[in-house]
Formats: sequence, C-alpha cells, structure tokens
Amino acid sequence: PLDEEWVLRRVGNVTSFVEEAGDLVKERGIELSAAVFADYPGCVVEVGQDWVDWCERGLLDWVAPMTYTNITLLVQRYTRIHRALVKTTLYEGLGKRSSMSQLSPKKLLEQAKTALRERADGVIAFCLSGMTEEDFKLLKELKAIE
Repeated sequence: PLDEEWVLRRVGNVTSFVEEAGDLVKERGIELSAAVFADYPGCVVEVGQDWVDWCERGLLDWVAPMTYTNITLLVQRYTRIHRALVKTTLYEGLGKRSSMSQLSPKKLLEQAKTALRERADGVIAFCLSGMTEEDFKLLKELKAIE
C-alpha cells in the first residue's frame, strides 16, 4: 500500500512546481495551463497531480485533461465530471493518436461534439503528427455548432 506521507509529499512537490511556474509566467503576462491526467482524484495518488486544487487556487488559466480513449461514452462521462470539478477554462484533451487511443476522423469529431455538449470550453487533439486533412476538415464543422 502507498504511504500517505509519501503521496502527500509528492503532491506538494508537484504543486510547488506549478506555483513557481505560475509566478514566472504571470509576471511576464503569459498564461499557465496544464495537460493533466483525466482520472481525478486517482491522479492525485498515482502521479501527484491535484489539478482541481490548482484550478480552485487560480494557479492555472486553463486545464486540459488527457481523456485519451476510443470510447465516446467515457469522453462524455469524464467531461461531465471535469466540468463539475472546475470553473477554470476546460479544454478536453482527445487522443487522436496515443498509446490509449486511435481515432478515425469521424470518431474524433464525434468525441469533440460530445465534449462540447458536456460544456467543455473546447477540445485539444493529441497529437499533431497523427492529424490528417480529413480530421481538420471535419473539425471545422465544430464552428457551426457554436
């Protein structure tokens, strides 16, 4: 079993880094964002990311949970959870091509529409090298939704 003291120390170290990064960029007028693990609060224990706390404290200007999955139902449910957790600008991260997902252009569009219906402020697709012309063409349809 994980030791609570060790987990909290790691969370503190990661949070200190976010605080210091925020101090550095904000004094230069630059926004601070983070691509974070989608499974909150599990990611607090697993990787030391208490990103809901960072959002509540105003450390991030926007957050992008990495919701990389082939399953649109999971995108719907995670986005709903993420929106309930944070008031910060939320860009749901979709895995066009990742170790966890491989999305066709139509599936990417379906997931993007789903995230927007669940009140994400936008979406981010990972990764650029996996994107095709058809992906970009179909994603332009999202502007018509607004």
